[in-house]
Amino acid sequence: MVIRSMTKGAKSAETVDPELQGILDKLGSAEAGQRFAALVELGRRGDVEHLPVIAEVLLDDEDFVVREFAANVLGTYDSKQAVGFLVRALRDSAPSVVFAADEALQRITRKDFGMKQRSSSSARAEVVRRWESWWEKSGDDFR
Repeated sequence: MVIRSMTKGAKSAETVDPELQGILDKLGSAEAGQRFAALVELGRRGDVEHLPVIAEVLLDDEDFVVREFAANVLGTYDSKQAVGFLVRALRDSAPSVVFAADEALQRITRKDFGMKQRSSSSARAEVVRRWESWWEKSGDDFR
């Protein structure tokens, strides 16, 4: 699990930042509000080392509101790594997560493939295909 891997490189439990450990513990909570609060704290820190943790929440959390917020947090990072995670999130089953991922991608890449909240599911699927195609062709050269 990625969340645990952030602390694996530490030589001992004493070398792990206690505040960061508290945030990671919140991400493991059964309470969506705790996971949401942990994302707020990780976003506030703005450390690119936290991207895989935020992405794990984006791609795997059971609560769509938490996943949506994770997409918003990733959208604050000007990072190629964030783009890859966000492109994957475009396949989420919750439309609000898909829209949040699309908006985050637009912020980072300055590209807009025409996602609209009132678009039909087939139109949204076409936008997803456009993002995936762009990422496949341009991802290596992005930034």
